[in-house]
Amino acid sequence: MIPIGVWGNPAVRYRCARRERTNVESKRWAYCVVGNVVKTRLDAEGNLRHGTIEFSGGTRVYLCGKYWRPGCDTIEAIGLNRFGRFVVGDIPVNAVENLRRKKTYKPHVLSIMDDFEFRDYWWGQSEEDKASADRFVTKWNAKFNVVAKSE
Repeated sequence: MIPIGVWGNPAVRYRCARRERTNVESKRWAYCVVGNVVKTRLDAEGNLRHGTIEFSGGTRVYLCGKYWRPGCDTIEAIGLNRFGRFVVGDIPVNAVENLRRKKTYKPHVLSIMDDFEFRDYWWGQSEEDKASADRFVTKWNAKFNVVAKSE
């Protein structure tokens, strides 16, 4: 019997070859503004809500905020819905917390961004897009009185 972790084990060789192949294929990425859906919130009528209609609390969402203005009540987002599928939906701005700029390598998210009606609503890979995403996070945190976390 071959112990687990030994290179002679075919399962280990397969996992390592697969990992190398996916690293080469997954070079595609984009800057995104990422946030989390709040666990609980009060809606307009004062009722306690857990997450939003599409997303459960704590779900990571990718915000389409390149053209969002501080007067809007909702923002477009991509995230895993309550049934485990990536969807695009409008969520209330008070339902998003912990905003930050990150790179995304997720193929499903990138394909949704590419297939979106207005592709220029999403950030790309340039330094200008990086700076624009940082400005958006700063503007959002100033609007909603969030103290920025130091990295």
